[in-house]
Amino acid sequence: MADVDYWKKEATRLQDKLTELEKHLSEVEIKYQLALAGQGEDNHVEHNSRLLQTVAGLYGQHLYSDITILLDGERAIRGHKLVLSSWFDEWCGTNLNDVDIIDLSDLDYTIALTMIQWIYTDVFETKDVNVSFLEELLKAAVKYKLDNLNERCQKALVYFIDQTNCSRFFQTADEMSASILKNHCSEFLSLTELKVLVYISMLTSASIAD
Repeated sequence: MADVDYWKKEATRLQDKLTELEKHLSEVEIKYQLALAGQGEDNHVEHNSRLLQTVAGLYGQHLYSDITILLDGERAIRGHKLVLSSWFDEWCGTNLNDVDIIDLSDLDYTIALTMIQWIYTDVFETKDVNVSFLEELLKAAVKYKLDNLNERCQKALVYFIDQTNCSRFFQTADEMSASILKNHCSEFLSLTELKVLVYISMLTSASIAD
């Protein structure tokens, strides 16, 4: 009888030990899977970064090029349909795969080149550009439905808003449905009108006091 009790206790002890080991194994497995997931995410980010660098490196290069982009002044550069198609599938109503030439000669050379460079590199420097350049680039972005470039141009133009151009900016923004620029112009005009009303009120009060 004593032997039976002993083995029952031993079996219970071993069962508890097994349960404990299974729990530990489960925890280790979870940690391992999380580590793999984290490593996979890092690899994914690194992969995307390398892919973007590769695409940016194709800008203006003949390597793998399969389309010609005509520019102002009878100039041209080679392009890549795969890169361009990431922004638009059609060109002036025609499937991009069915054309071998894109004609941007109606745009200012610098504007067209900036637009293409942005498509490849996602780089758009605004430090040394002027208002006229930004307005023309915005028009090009609207025309070719480059929404992200459109937004960047609007945000850059916001910093140039003043009393000399606000009304013109507002009209331009309204015509192109550029809501970011339009809203900022509207706020600026409202603030200006308020300042004028306050100034008139001050003059009126001063006149009455005299």
